[in-house]
Amino acid sequence: MTAHGFLMPQSVMNSDKPVAFQLTDLQDNSTMNPKPTPLDLGPEGPWGVRQEWWILGITTVALLVLDAFVFRRLPQTFKSHLCLTFVWLLIGLLFNVHVFVRYGKDEAIYWLTGYFLEWMLSADNLCVFSLILTAYRTPPELMHKALFFGLLGCIGLRLCFFLVVSNVMNHQVMLQVAMGVFLVLSGLQGMMSDDDDDEDIADSRLVKALQRCLGKRLEPSYDVVNRRLFVVRDNRVCATLLVLVILLLELTDVMFALDSVSAKIAAVPERYTAYSSTVFAVFGLRAAFFILHSLTEYLEHMKKGIAFVVVFIGVQLILARSFHFPAWSTCAVSTVALSSSAIYSCYSPGSSGRDKKKDDPLPEKTPEK
Repeated sequence: MTAHGFLMPQSVMNSDKPVAFQLTDLQDNSTMNPKPTPLDLGPEGPWGVRQEWWILGITTVALLVLDAFVFRRLPQTFKSHLCLTFVWLLIGLLFNVHVFVRYGKDEAIYWLTGYFLEWMLSADNLCVFSLILTAYRTPPELMHKALFFGLLGCIGLRLCFFLVVSNVMNHQVMLQVAMGVFLVLSGLQGMMSDDDDDEDIADSRLVKALQRCLGKRLEPSYDVVNRRLFVVRDNRVCATLLVLVILLLELTDVMFALDSVSAKIAAVPERYTAYSSTVFAVFGLRAAFFILHSLTEYLEHMKKGIAFVVVFIGVQLILARSFHFPAWSTCAVSTVALSSSAIYSCYSPGSSGRDKKKDDPLPEKTPEK
């Protein structure tokens, strides 16, 4: 054996080919399955941020402005929410065309996959959001503001998750169990509630606990007139209940983002594609939330169905490590529970759902001035 034998594979030593040709063959084999080439996101702009990230950021800000100053002033009807959902879907598909022109068919398919995957993975968020806003009796004129701030937090937090998802996932088990217990208790409370609108929200356990922690810094009511997050009482800045609702929405989104982000990273290898598809899907999901919440106004028993779905989601989070739930389980349970409660609302004696027309404005909802 020569000295070179210690540095060469056995197949090279036993072959009749010259060593030079054999080494060339090995190099060719090593390049047969190259790693995916990272996307060319364009030249660096200010602060070292690539051009495509700037395009995404500017587009997102423009859409936020469009939503805050144009869409929120539309009549709050079921038909308008349905049209807005279609508009957001169309905007998402237009950005997908940009990805197709810029990077080709394969990356456009990845983007579309990530877009609809976010819709499927975030469908259960809508039920939890509806339960939170209903449980804390958020006035209809403040729902858009609560979800707008929730949308801002979602966009920022998802970006952080895509950047540091591996570190976040290390604490997933503890967060899952805590959030699961909270959802089960909230869902059971929603199922057993008698829909008494005269009940004072200040008597809820969470509000009382926050009052013990914050004292007079918490105003146990909403500022319906001025629609502010903070008010001044006795020369003291106090947080309204709208701040509490926004924090609960953010906490819920953080918990569900752990699963959706990890699933999207597995399905969509390019980080820019995965995140941009998430951003556009979130806009559409927020519009779809108003459709779901509008149905609860028409169909009184649908709130019970949403509460049941929330309990099931909580059980899933608690038992995630010890029991495997099929990927379709949440979708199936949600479909059965919501459709059953809707049908029961339509045909149950004394149901208010049959007396309301689909195109009439929602109760107590008026366009903002």
